[in-house]
Amino acid sequence: MVLETIRQSIQHSQLVEYGLLALKNWVRVGRFSLSQLHTTHGLMETLLQLLSTPGLQESMYEQAAHCLQEAILVPSDSITEARNAVCAEIFNSIPRWTLEPAAVESTAALISTFVTEEMDQLITEPAADLLHVLLRLQRHEELRVRTAILECWLTASEVPVGDRHENWK
Repeated sequence: MVLETIRQSIQHSQLVEYGLLALKNWVRVGRFSLSQLHTTHGLMETLLQLLSTPGLQESMYEQAAHCLQEAILVPSDSITEARNAVCAEIFNSIPRWTLEPAAVESTAALISTFVTEEMDQLITEPAADLLHVLLRLQRHEELRVRTAILECWLTASEVPVGDRHENWK
């Protein structure tokens, strides 16, 4: 009931910021995993859609990104089919995320968290679109953005070249 109310507030233009704040706290305190976030009232789809929407306030991108970061860091569903499916959904949505100035810092931090946590899975897959986004962010003028993306490259460098997909070599 509470999460349905939060989802509805996120979809209401005047309540979206309050809904995101409530969801961010709910995910953090409840230790919601990616799988749980995905199966609960369409919250994952709503968050991914927000990250792809240009013109929002910076705080909205930050809160949507923080919700997903918190869920990514919950290990309870690691190495499950459900989490792998959610990760594939996130992976496929990244090229559509807005990189406008209001969103770029929180988006880069989210991408860094996702890539470093899911590297074992991602590095064996074709990733041309993801790598394009990483390279674009690596050239960004903000040091915090470049530093977040540097974590992705450092994590990738820990995987032997022979174990990587051709895109990652």
